[in-house]
Amino acid sequence: MRSLRERALQGTTALLAGLGIGLLLKQLASLVLPESFISDAVIYALIVAPVFLVYRAAAGCPAWNGQKRELYLTLALCIIIGTSAAFLARANYPLLEGDSGDYIRYTFVITALGALIGAPGKRSMAVLALAGFIGGAAGTFVYLQGVDFIYFIKEPLRVVLNYLFNNIGMGMGSFIMNIIRLSLAAFVTLIFSLGVGIAGSSVSIAMNYEKTGWINTRSVYLNIIRRLGIGIAVFMLFSYAYVLFTSGGEYAIIASGVSIDTDNKTATVYVPVFIDSKGAALDVYDGSEIFGNATYEIVDTEYGKAMKVTATGNILIFTKHSDGAKRSNREVNRYLKDFGLSMSDFKPLEGDATEIPPVKIMPKTGVWVYSDSEIKSLSLMLGRDSGVGISYSIDFPYYDRSKNMMVPANLTRGWQKIELETTIRRYQNFI
Repeated sequence: MRSLRERALQGTTALLAGLGIGLLLKQLASLVLPESFISDAVIYALIVAPVFLVYRAAAGCPAWNGQKRELYLTLALCIIIGTSAAFLARANYPLLEGDSGDYIRYTFVITALGALIGAPGKRSMAVLALAGFIGGAAGTFVYLQGVDFIYFIKEPLRVVLNYLFNNIGMGMGSFIMNIIRLSLAAFVTLIFSLGVGIAGSSVSIAMNYEKTGWINTRSVYLNIIRRLGIGIAVFMLFSYAYVLFTSGGEYAIIASGVSIDTDNKTATVYVPVFIDSKGAALDVYDGSEIFGNATYEIVDTEYGKAMKVTATGNILIFTKHSDGAKRSNREVNRYLKDFGLSMSDFKPLEGDATEIPPVKIMPKTGVWVYSDSEIKSLSLMLGRDSGVGISYSIDFPYYDRSKNMMVPANLTRGWQKIELETTIRRYQNFI
């Protein structure tokens, strides 16, 4: 049992040290390489290679047995793993997006890395690939739970921090807020490190099972590499957790607001809704909050799907729907483009949403609305927020800059076309 524990601990430290050096190389490469598939492949390969070298050294196994052929094989396998991981990162397939995409990609890398550590023995590669898959799957699950913990805890944490500011004072509240942030970031860093450790220990235990020449290495040089690598890994994982707590890492949301003032009479109004590529209304309107005397339902009209609102007096119907975490630029772009607006000539953004200026005013969107009587006031707000600093808002009424006036927000009887202002904003998230 003690031997097993020692193997697991040594595997944990080896993988964490290799990961730290690999992450540092990744950051350096990201500064000089343009964004492309080749760059992604190089970056993944730069992560894999140090992990392999540090792991083999920590296990007391030479990276290669004095044979250039084995060295070349190792480098080739690192490039293959990097290229495959880059393909998984960029493949346009729903299963490879979000949590499932991270899960598949990270597990694949650990599985392939395990096989690489066993090279060139076929049996060793098979056993270590299996260990890499089991440990990689478990470790990735723990890692993603740590990331999702950040998203989960931010909303209640805001309530606590607002209470501190309002009841303790700005100075003391700010001090306690920083302590809470640091403590939570440290806790999530521990979870991240645990995920890495599970993957590393599974491979090291399999190496012991395969009796692959494991020896206790007392090299001063190796100890320096271990400590340096682990220090870098912990620092970068902590920084990642802290950044998610402070400047990013919200859940993406869809929001819809319909505000109507009927001047105390009862009226029925049809307004547009979010739709998918097939024209069906998105499943986000069930359970909308209603303020005032009103009912609503999603119906078909001659112009497409609509929210039919029957209201008396001043009412508001508000919808807020969480769409989970969007962690990659590709996910963000898909989220901000892969939707439509019923009864309208709305066209989603073209190009890369992550490279837009702080505020981008899009062409006005013409939408059809209906009222069975004259309405004193109508306000519409439809928005999609990526949760990572880019939001889409479609609003009426809007400010007409050319006329220096607000567009009137009243309706006449029957079908009519109004214009909505469409704006994409970049912002910085703060907890």
